[in-house]
Amino acid sequence: MPLRRFLFFTTHEFLRVFFAFISLTSLIMGISFRVSREALTLSSIFATRTSEK
Repeated sequence: MPLRRFLFFTTHEFLRVFFAFISLTSLIMGISFRVSREALTLSSIFATRTSEK
C-alpha cells in the first residue's frame, strides 16, 4: 500500500468522523436548545397560571 493512498484514506476517514461529530454535536445542541426553550415557555406559563390563583 503506497504512502500517498494511505494518507488519502486516513484523511478521508478523519474528515468523515469529523463531519459526523460536528453534525451530531449540532443536532444535540439544537435538541437541547429546543427542549430548554420549551421548558422555559412551559415554566413561564405554569408560573403565570399559579400567580393568577
